Formats: sequence, C-alpha cells, structure tokens
Amino acid sequence: MTCAVICTMLQVNRFDVVEAASAAAGLRALADGRFDVVIVDILLQDAMGYNVIAILRDDVPDLPVSCRLGADVA
Repeated sequence: MTCAVICTMLQVNRFDVVEAASAAAGLRALADGRFDVVIVDILLQDAMGYNVIAILRDDVPDLPVSCRLGADVA
C-alpha cells in the first residue's frame, strides 16, 4: 500500500513513475532507462535495499537515492 500511495502522489504531480516488484527488476529497469531519482525499499523480496543502494552507488554515483522501510507486510 505504501508503494501505491507514493506512486500515486508522484503521478498526480506529473512525475513519470516506473515500479519494480523486486531488486532484480529494478536494476533491469535502471539499466534500460534514464532516471532522475530512485526510491528503494530496504526490505525487498530478493535482496536487502542496502545492497541495491551499494550497486546503485557503484553504477550511477550521481543518482539521488531515497530509501524507505516498507510497511506493506500484513
């Protein structure tokens, strides 16, 4: 739900949003496109967000990254 709220808020304010359900999907999307910012959940299905941030820092050091701790767990 938190992801949906963030995406909706960004889209309402006319930002283009690309959602990824996993770290692997997010990194693939990043490789395929150009992004102004990345929002990373710390608790991902297939990786820890900290590891994803480390990869982002190595691959795209100037890309702003915001992290959050998802509360979507039931």
